[in-house]
Amino acid sequence: RLGLQENVDIVSFSNFIYCDGRDLLQNAESLCMDGEILPRVPTGHSTLHFADVMHLVEIGLEQEKHYSVLDAILRQLSSLLHHRILILSTDCDLNNLSRLLCELAKSSRRCSLKGMPITAADISMQIYPVLTALVPYCGKLTKSSQLLLVQSLENGLVAGKQSCRACVVALSLSILEMQSIIVQRVESLVHRLTLVSPSPSLAAPVLELLSNLVQISCLYANFNPEHYKSVFAMILAYVDPAQFSLYIVTLAHHVLALWFIRCRLPRKHFVTFILNKLRQIANHLQNAVKAITLQQEQNQAHQHAYESLSSPASVGHLTAHHQQQQQHQQQQQ
Repeated sequence: RLGLQENVDIVSFSNFIYCDGRDLLQNAESLCMDGEILPRVPTGHSTLHFADVMHLVEIGLEQEKHYSVLDAILRQLSSLLHHRILILSTDCDLNNLSRLLCELAKSSRRCSLKGMPITAADISMQIYPVLTALVPYCGKLTKSSQLLLVQSLENGLVAGKQSCRACVVALSLSILEMQSIIVQRVESLVHRLTLVSPSPSLAAPVLELLSNLVQISCLYANFNPEHYKSVFAMILAYVDPAQFSLYIVTLAHHVLALWFIRCRLPRKHFVTFILNKLRQIANHLQNAVKAITLQQEQNQAHQHAYESLSSPASVGHLTAHHQQQQQHQQQQQ
């Protein structure tokens, strides 16, 4: 392997680069570096084809029954798929890999693994990042594999908060890379997105997905009024400045304007719906501001009363009044 010596004791090697020096060392007795005679470098090594390694990974995904082993495979596979040159330079069967991962995501086998944690959501957290890493290889997948991949990513939207963000980002990329598949699944995709609870961590990915979708008019050419209302409702959920940052609120208004302008149906049907939602948010903000103002006024009144009672004049007045009451009682006695 080819490595870089960082200091005297540590040498960092690459897992993907190997330097075969057997031919160069056949007639050399030693290596000379900086005038120092070094011992002959051993030339014995073994080579394992990367396609064979991927085949073993596929067997593990299909047959492994222990959670810790499967979890380790998924963790390493997710980072390995980011080395695009390495994957594309071999004859790996990405269609079979995608099929196995999609089947694992929806099968009941993951719930019966040995050493399984309390919830099956832990294994889902490892499956969906791998499926997300497969999206950039969509050009190497067949149409059936692409469809199965998109369906699995849609299911990941409701699989848990940890996997939801990764699936939203992957579907946003799929809209640009797999339009022929998304056009078949766009109505289901919108329905699944409506089931996602608005949160600050998901705000930007969801709005970016809807922004990508509105740019490709052929994908929503068959939308009916209910589909448009679902989209508007999703966007309006992120215009509340009490819950989201100024950037998110601004982005939500921008995406809302894009969808309203590019709506292919008569826009007057959606004006009342949008205005009612905006009025609800405005009324909620006004009530929140009034509650905060009232609380501040009450705090100021309490503080003023406390300062008045604590002043020397107030203390002297109370003391004199108390003495007068005592004298009056003594006179009565």
